[in-house]
Amino acid sequence: MDTGFPKKTMLQRNQERDGCNPVREAVPPTDFCMNTAADANLFSRLFDRLDDPNRLAIETAEGERITYGDLIARAGQFANVLVSRCVKPGDRVAVQVEKSVANLVLYLATVRAGAVYLPLNTAYTLNELDYFITDSEPSLVVESVAALNRRVGGWTDANRPHMVEIAPLERAFDQDEAPIQGMLCGEIAQVRAAQRALEGMDIATHITMHRTEYADRDLGILDILPPNCSKGHALADYARTLGLDASDVMAIGDNFNDQTMLEYAGRPVLMANAGDELQALGRQRGWALALSNDEDGVAETLEPLIRSAQEDLSAGNGPTPEVVTAEAEAGGR
Repeated sequence: MDTGFPKKTMLQRNQERDGCNPVREAVPPTDFCMNTAADANLFSRLFDRLDDPNRLAIETAEGERITYGDLIARAGQFANVLVSRCVKPGDRVAVQVEKSVANLVLYLATVRAGAVYLPLNTAYTLNELDYFITDSEPSLVVESVAALNRRVGGWTDANRPHMVEIAPLERAFDQDEAPIQGMLCGEIAQVRAAQRALEGMDIATHITMHRTEYADRDLGILDILPPNCSKGHALADYARTLGLDASDVMAIGDNFNDQTMLEYAGRPVLMANAGDELQALGRQRGWALALSNDEDGVAETLEPLIRSAQEDLSAGNGPTPEVVTAEAEAGGR
């Protein structure tokens, strides 16, 4: 009997793969039973005895009708995403999203992948979230934009005693102490437009601007700083305190705000997760290319240098040149 259900669960495919490789295609439909009793996980126990995938599973208030077959297919798609994020059987997936059909599908996808679904109340405080996430050590945290905005609001409230709110913003420049840094955030196109507008103003000669972009989130950040304030200047100043030349320095970066230090360092290294525009610039400048943040590119770059230095010391070849390294953190700035 062919009911359109995949024969193998995500759990079985996890066990068959080597390392963490994204599952990009669904298993073609074959026979009905997905597991034997010996290796069945919760997902298969929920659905293996279903005899009609066209039966109605959910009807939403908006009138959407979802069959069990649709539900299982969506769970398979979500499970592929989880596995592509290196979620393995037994891992915990922490979820802080509103109640919805998508949340139910995510639960089914999690158990289908053999992982543990950890629901987090959307009303949790920052301290409560910190406790649950620290205690459970999830391999993946899923949160809604609304939850993220609440967390940003919580951070603002927690730090409000150390903040000064000025309206209109221009009055900040009338204070006894001038601001040290300004920051603009928005969609990438908006932030680029803001930078172009500032570059055309008289104030452009009195500031330095550094842009950071995250294309997958369409998020742009523009830092507005005093003149000659950049990662490149900071790295050069620090190297001088150690008596090092630029040729002795390695810099590792993955975004536009890292460009000045990459241009300064004698050994610039660009992460593979850098955007296409920065990758093109790196090829033009002859910068070395490291693995991405998710592939531990910084560690893969530094460990051979450290081993080589240790071997030289063990061989009695004397101290090796010190390297000042600016690291690009995963998802950091």
